Amino acid sequence: MNRPSTRHLIAPELLGALEMFPPMDFENLGMEASRSGMAGRELPPLPEALAAVACEERFIPGAPGDPDVRVLVYTPPTKAAGPRPAVLEIHGGGYIMGSADMSDPANRLLALQLDAVVVGVDYRLAPATPWPGSRDDNYAALCWLADNAASLGVDPAR
Repeated sequence: MNRPSTRHLIAPELLGALEMFPPMDFENLGMEASRSGMAGRELPPLPEALAAVACEERFIPGAPGDPDVRVLVYTPPTKAAGPRPAVLEIHGGGYIMGSADMSDPANRLLALQLDAVVVGVDYRLAPATPWPGSRDDNYAALCWLADNAASLGVDPAR
C-alpha cells in the first residue's frame, strides 16, 4: 500500500535529524528488521567533556518474578558539594525499540549540565515482553534509584 508522505508535517529545523533515522516499515519488514536499522550505528567520538562523565553498567533487581534490569548510571566528573539531583531517563522507542545505549550522549550531557546523576533504563521491549513488562522495569529502576540514593550520592528529595 502506497501511503502519502507526512514529511511536510515535520518542522523544517528537524528535517536534518530525521535523515539520521533509517526507514522503518513494520508492516512490510517486520519488527526485527525495522529494529536492526537502528542497532549498531556508529556514532562520532564523544567530545572530551562528555567522555569525562562516568558511565557504569549495573544490573538491578526487577519486579518480583521478572529478570534483572540493566541500567546505565552516569555521574559527573566533578566532586559533588553535596548530594546531587537525579534523573531517571526512559529512552524513546515507544516500548518496542531502542535501548539505554542510544541515549548515551544525551545522558552524559544531562549529567554534566545539571550536575546530576542520570540513570538510563534498558527496559524490555514489546512484543517479546508484553505490557506491563516495560513499565515494571522502569518502575523497578525508579524504586532502586530511590532506595540507593545515598550510595549513588543522590538527594532523594531531588
